[in-house]
Amino acid sequence: MAKLIVEVPDRLHINLKHQALTSGRTIKEIIIGLLSNFLAHPQKAGPAASSGTGFCGCWEDPRSAEEIIKDISSHRTWFKSRKG
Repeated sequence: MAKLIVEVPDRLHINLKHQALTSGRTIKEIIIGLLSNFLAHPQKAGPAASSGTGFCGCWEDPRSAEEIIKDISSHRTWFKSRKG
C-alpha cells in the first residue's frame, strides 16, 4: 500500500480528529472514504477543459497564424532587451 503525506491546516486537522472520534472511525478511514468518493464521481470540467483542446481558452481571429505570431512577437520587448 502506498503512503501519501499531506499538510493540512490546523483547523482542518482538528475537525478531522473530532469527526473520527465521534464517528468511531480513524482519520485514515475518513480520508480514504472521501478520496474514493471523489474519484468515483468525477467533477465536471470547467470551460477551459471542456473545449477539448487542453488550452485555457479559444477565440476567433480573422488573421492567419503567421500574422498572429508576428503581432505577438512585435510586442515582446523584454526579449529584445536581453539580446542587446
